[in-house]
Amino acid sequence: MATLGSTLKDGSAIGLTTTFNPNPNPISANVPALRFTRWLNGVPSEIVISDPNQPNAVLTQGPIAMSSEGDIVGRYLADGVVSAYRYNVFDETFEVIALPNGASQGFTVSSLNERRQILALAQLPNPNRTAVILYDSGTKSWKEIELPPATLITSPLLLNSEGGFATTLLDFSVFSAVAFRFDGTQVVPLYTDPAPLPGQPTVFGFNRQGVAVGAVADQIGLFQDGGFVEIGSRITNPEGWGGFNLGPALLVGINDEGQIFGNGLFEGRSTSFVLQPNAAEVPEPGTGLLGVAAVAMVLAGWRRG
Repeated sequence: MATLGSTLKDGSAIGLTTTFNPNPNPISANVPALRFTRWLNGVPSEIVISDPNQPNAVLTQGPIAMSSEGDIVGRYLADGVVSAYRYNVFDETFEVIALPNGASQGFTVSSLNERRQILALAQLPNPNRTAVILYDSGTKSWKEIELPPATLITSPLLLNSEGGFATTLLDFSVFSAVAFRFDGTQVVPLYTDPAPLPGQPTVFGFNRQGVAVGAVADQIGLFQDGGFVEIGSRITNPEGWGGFNLGPALLVGINDEGQIFGNGLFEGRSTSFVLQPNAAEVPEPGTGLLGVAAVAMVLAGWRRG
């Protein structure tokens, strides 16, 4: 079984492949093993990652994060000390990244961007709390991102190429899930329209224009400029594809070009897809990448005639 982590700038892809090793106990199930894998021209090959200076170090294979620049980031353990590691599949460089004081407890990588910024969770002391920490590769330092009071992290933190992120937090002041984004300075709501949403939001991706793709109840759509625009009913040429109006779980993310990625059923088979803004309806330059007029979608790579 293979799980895609990221497509790379050279057209290849990286991810994890699950294989099963025989269990020496004949009455027990085989032992699953995760292997880093790169697919180049459709051919898989194993990525072997190790620390050349600490061959006995333990590199966990999940949770991890990957980027289109070929970076893989995860949790690293050597001599009883927890750190982060970064490995690049192109130049095969390996780097150990020290954590802030006290951040090793519960340290979990959440996401990574093309600027080698790392977003992670850690259990920080004094006072004891679950914190969001962001690593800047330029300054080689971490900073804590202060979350709104009375909130609890309930979903993945989705880092964009500018160092902003989006997520869904449980807001105890309204006893409901609320979609938030970090704009580089503070964490603010993604949705600020006075009209109530028809259900609780979920966020699947966030790009550098500040546009998030997500779902509210059974509607898929875009969070942009404080509003939510439903797009499931606006997808053109959906013949052969099933479940767009029922498919919040199909979405994977959105890139800086406004393309939305996901997994769906085409003629009954599981198939990945790309949704892209209809070129005829893209707004003039400077008016925003995904304005309401640009929300009509077509299935990239599958058009009649």
